[in-house]
Amino acid sequence: MRKIGSFLLLALLASFLVSGCGSGGGGGNNNGSKEISLSIVPGVQTVTLGDKTTFTVNAKNTDFDVAADTDAGCAKSGNTVTCKPTKTGTYVITTSAKANTTITKTANLTVSSEEPQITVTPTSAIINKGDSITFTAKIVMPAGQPAQTAAWEASGTCGTINQKGVFQANNIGICDITASISGTTGQKISVKTTVQVLSFTTFNYNNDSKTDTYAYGINDSGNIVGSFVGSSDKKRGFLKNGSAYTLINDPAAAHTEAYKINNSGDIVGTTWAVDGNVDGFIKSGTDFLQLKYPGAYWTATYGINDSKTVVGNYETVSGLKGFLWNNSSGIYSTISNHPDFTTSTKIRAINNSGVIVGIVGDEDTGIGFIKSGDVFTNIRPIDISPNAVATYAYEINDSDQVVGYFIDSDKYWHGFLKSGNRYIVIDYPGADDTAVFGINNSGQIVGTFWDSAGIAHGFLLEGLIP
Repeated sequence: MRKIGSFLLLALLASFLVSGCGSGGGGGNNNGSKEISLSIVPGVQTVTLGDKTTFTVNAKNTDFDVAADTDAGCAKSGNTVTCKPTKTGTYVITTSAKANTTITKTANLTVSSEEPQITVTPTSAIINKGDSITFTAKIVMPAGQPAQTAAWEASGTCGTINQKGVFQANNIGICDITASISGTTGQKISVKTTVQVLSFTTFNYNNDSKTDTYAYGINDSGNIVGSFVGSSDKKRGFLKNGSAYTLINDPAAAHTEAYKINNSGDIVGTTWAVDGNVDGFIKSGTDFLQLKYPGAYWTATYGINDSKTVVGNYETVSGLKGFLWNNSSGIYSTISNHPDFTTSTKIRAINNSGVIVGIVGDEDTGIGFIKSGDVFTNIRPIDISPNAVATYAYEINDSDQVVGYFIDSDKYWHGFLKSGNRYIVIDYPGADDTAVFGINNSGQIVGTFWDSAGIAHGFLLEGLIP
């Protein structure tokens, strides 16, 4: 009995000592009673191959480990993980709490390759048929990649381009120019620009290049009217049909000018008599009808539409005013003056919708206008060019496209086309001055330029309006 009792006593004592050690203060893992948390931000990143990026790890009550593919190039420093990948791809960055490895957080890192960059100048171009222009490609290669040269292509039929970027304009139209290089994986990297090919055709009356020639109007058949100055300094009108010229002249007048022609071939213009009288006229076939506003000192006719409605100007003791003449009734009616320029409204043309264009103001500070009904819309110099100081509107077609010219601060003349809210400056290549006077419904444009000797030449412009 004593032996058994002693054994039980030793066993109980041992049990007490073990349990006492387990419940004492400070033994075992302290984190078992504290909250452990982990986060990594941002959760998603995209970088270019060769660049560094960082993640921030917020670890509560624990340190952490980082695991990622070797190519991700990640290393830990404090609570920051810095990665500099050595290959493209998508990597998973895994952080795990050291105090409890079952607690993990991940972030995704996508690595894209750095691609070559290409830009082309000029970004667009307008050139004359038969001319050439050189496009230049600027290529920026990533570090360590070999240099490249661009491959050039031209779409369409307006011209060709060689592998030096030289474009040769062969036909009227618009071509897309494409410059291409290879990407890091062999894919094509391309950039496009455009070139518009125009055609300027120069002419002088009876093909005499020394005869001052002014082209004022063109109809939808391509017939052109204007005037020229002969050896006697007498102005006379002409009709140009293809390469053939027909003289338009009032033999009793000192000067005759033809300004516009409609689609029936009716022509309007103005004559200056030897005694100084100025009268308008309409020529229909062989009929030559004088137009004179009743009671006016002088009358000038400048525009006509397909209804044979004629517009122009007259002057009385009340000053200069615009007028409209109705062919059917033969009645003249005064066109209301521009509200801002009550005595100097100059009418120049009318389209088939009755919309009128003209000029107000002085010769050197004029402003073109569009009159639709009773509403005047100014064509301000600043709308066309920051250097423009005066504008003159001379023709409007049935699409309400307006042409004319402006004077810059250096007193040079430049033609313009207004199509919607877009303005295009028109300069004859190499000319000192250019003025545009007419446009038809096909977008053919006529005008005059002056060469370095001061001689005026007519021109036909095609291809400006696609």
